[in-house]
Parts: sequence; C-alpha cells; structure tokens
Amino acid sequence: MDAAKKLKQLRASHHLLRHAIVRLQDYVRAYSQARLFLGEFEQQFLNYCDLQNKGFYSELQEDCSGDRKKLKMAEFLLYDLKDLRIEYLAFIEKHPTLTNRSGAQSFPLDFTAVSSRILIRLQMEEEYLFPLLEGLKDNP
Repeated sequence: MDAAKKLKQLRASHHLLRHAIVRLQDYVRAYSQARLFLGEFEQQFLNYCDLQNKGFYSELQEDCSGDRKKLKMAEFLLYDLKDLRIEYLAFIEKHPTLTNRSGAQSFPLDFTAVSSRILIRLQMEEEYLFPLLEGLKDNP
C-alpha cells in the first residue's frame, strides 16, 4: 500500500467532506435551499467511502498484522465505517432529494445527527487511522 498517497487522499477527502457539511449546515432550516447542497454532500461522502473500501482495509490489516493493537484498531475502524454507511443510507432514504415536503420538519434534526456522526468519525480517523498510515510510510 502506498500509505503516503492514501494519507494525502484521505486528508483531502476530509477537508472536502467537512466543507460540504458546513455549506449544508448554513441552509439546514431552509429546506428548499438545502437541496441545492445535498448533492455535493452526497458526492463527497461517497468519494470518502470509496477511499476506504474493503481492499484498503484488507491491505491495512495485512500491514498491521504484526502488531495486535494496530490490527484491532484497523478492524474497529472498518466495522465503524460500515455502521456509518448504514446511518448515512437511512438518512438519504428519508431525504432523497428534499423534494418531499413531508420531511422538511425532520431534516434539520436528521442532518445534524448524521453530520455529527460523520464529523466524529473524521476526528477518530485523524487520531487513529492517520497515525497508522504514517507508521506504514516509515516501513514500506
């Protein structure tokens, strides 16, 4: 695995996803305007998930196999990402395009919940995944 390249891609993805969340938060109570930014949020989240596919975690687990603590962290991050994807899909299923006015009342609360969960995940990656990848850079 080219850990340095993956780390650079993840950092860029974190930045873009945070930016998309902030933009959408600015309009979270203006349901008709929020839909203009929902597509950007969806795209950035999907791009973020694509960087951490099953192959990525398989390689990471293989690279960490000599250190049980690092291996368990990689496994935890994989399972946590699966849970996050499920939460995201539930949100998108409830608010697919924001054209359904019946979801207007719940959108601010639902978006706040899913975006908070994503931001917590990003912070967790910066604290645990990034150091794992930085350690791999030193040991290609």
